[in-house]
Amino acid sequence: MAERTEESSAVCKKRKTFEVARCSRPQVSTAQRPRVSSLFQSERIVCPPSDEVVLKLGSARVCMGIDVETNDYVDGKKPYCVGRFGHGCWCSHADLEFRLVQIGWATSGCAKNEIIHGHSERMIQPDKCIISEKATKKHGITNERVASYGLPLPQVLEEFMVAAWSLHEAGGVIVSHHLEFDSGIIDEELRRCGMEKWRAHWQVVASRGICTLDLDTQEWFQRAFGRIRSRGEKTLVLNLKDSVLLFYRTQPRIHELLKKAHTAGADAELHILLFQALRGLADRDSQPLT
Repeated sequence: MAERTEESSAVCKKRKTFEVARCSRPQVSTAQRPRVSSLFQSERIVCPPSDEVVLKLGSARVCMGIDVETNDYVDGKKPYCVGRFGHGCWCSHADLEFRLVQIGWATSGCAKNEIIHGHSERMIQPDKCIISEKATKKHGITNERVASYGLPLPQVLEEFMVAAWSLHEAGGVIVSHHLEFDSGIIDEELRRCGMEKWRAHWQVVASRGICTLDLDTQEWFQRAFGRIRSRGEKTLVLNLKDSVLLFYRTQPRIHELLKKAHTAGADAELHILLFQALRGLADRDSQPLT
């Protein structure tokens, strides 16, 4: 009987040890983690886009880059899903409850190297919300700045929607890196302001927009840069900075914009530049070899 008790105790101890080892987080040295730039070749390779990617990039001739900054945010990406406007999404409904403190938009043609014009960036007067210290560290917008220089939210939304709807009527599209988040924040603010007519228009504009964080698009252009992939690895989705630098690493203007990253005006321009580069790459690789 004593032998069985000792044997059971030994088995139980071994099982607990295994469970602890299995559930413990492995210690990974950050120094061994490869930089994103090391995952790609310096030269692009011919990699024709799929029909689905071509469809997603569209054929519009004009576009509007948009971006928003909010009074707070939640760290980390959420599980991937499809958002309310039909685009890939890494945010939850709770993320869309944060308030708009800055919005930026700019327009351009869709071909690479076309001039960006129509720059607009507006700060919003606080509407019973406080900008967190964490958010200020990210985008540099303080409660004092919006109190002094911010404009009324309905006024800014009206100006933005006039520009967005005019672009839509001219056959243009809006573009953004994580369009569901930017569009969702705008949609919620339109709802709060009771601007239902504009909100109905926004449903049309946002659902026809183009997201450069789209999974199919990301996988295609990363293969075009010869990304090194590990067996069983999930698709790596690049942030805005890393995506842009793949195409424009040596251009001073890009580095100027990146210094102002996380301000709505600069990010809106970067969204256009990335979209133009993707369209240019798709057009190049879609041409038959001669």
